[in-house]
Amino acid sequence: MHPRSKHWHLTDNVKYNVIQKPSEDLDSKSSQVDVDTKGIEEEWVVFRDIVCNTALTHLGQNTHRHHDRFDDNDEEIQKLVNEKHVSYKVSQQDSTSTSKKAIYNATKSKLQVKLREMQDSWLSNKVDQIQKYADSNNSKRFYDTLKVIYGPQPSGTSPLLSADETFLLTDKNANLERSAEHFVLNMPSSIKAEDIDHMLQVNVNTPTEAENSAYEFLLTNDGTLTTEVQQHELFSTACNSFSFAIKTQKTEVMHQLAPQKLYVEPTITIEQETLKVIYKFTYIGSTLSRLLSIDEEVDICISKGNSAFEQLRESL
Repeated sequence: MHPRSKHWHLTDNVKYNVIQKPSEDLDSKSSQVDVDTKGIEEEWVVFRDIVCNTALTHLGQNTHRHHDRFDDNDEEIQKLVNEKHVSYKVSQQDSTSTSKKAIYNATKSKLQVKLREMQDSWLSNKVDQIQKYADSNNSKRFYDTLKVIYGPQPSGTSPLLSADETFLLTDKNANLERSAEHFVLNMPSSIKAEDIDHMLQVNVNTPTEAENSAYEFLLTNDGTLTTEVQQHELFSTACNSFSFAIKTQKTEVMHQLAPQKLYVEPTITIEQETLKVIYKFTYIGSTLSRLLSIDEEVDICISKGNSAFEQLRESL
């Protein structure tokens, strides 16, 4: 009975009966054994056998639970495994019989197919769970599911060799210092100035330093011209001066307005044909917009990353 609520707790009574019965049997069996030993080791062996046998009788054999597609308690898998074992024994007893060997191969193939189906189903369910937890920002369940898939990770650190490679470093702090020394390159430099002078020097490629002419720039593909003022036919006049043929279907205009200025759509014409005004422009992997804000470009990059991740997920 609870001291405050005055209600009886049946759970406590069940626990008492379950625990009391093995202990009573243990006392009765220990009293029946003729303890005629000559040392502590023999007494310990007798006590060990009594405890193990009593626990095995009342509690039964412990069964392992695996967090994967192979479940020891699955009756269907156990049945298929038993069929495979029986067919294997039969085929081994008569190794010259082709029919018995065919039966064994069929049962083995059936078991493999069933296990692979379980693997596909289990992985598919786990992927759906991980995606669900990621969408709901449930980080705890997300990482718990990852641990179930990849299993327990080994604890501890692997020993590293010392700098002179003479002994292993087993201490955690020594491993951290050795890792910093190796990966962060905190080792003292032993290069001499004379060695650097004797190294083969490569001549500078001077033609690459020359600036491109305006004519070469206008003949490039996917060229981008930046202007500060808007004037009719100015772009067309510049193209005619350099004998530059331009396709109006592939030429677009984007106006980036100054901060806190009212947007007015520009009008740029070439040979009396008005060019198309666009809101965004992709150039050399970057997406520019008429709004001088980096937030929009970051959003576009995130959107491209999500699209690529979704395509990768579908392919996997």
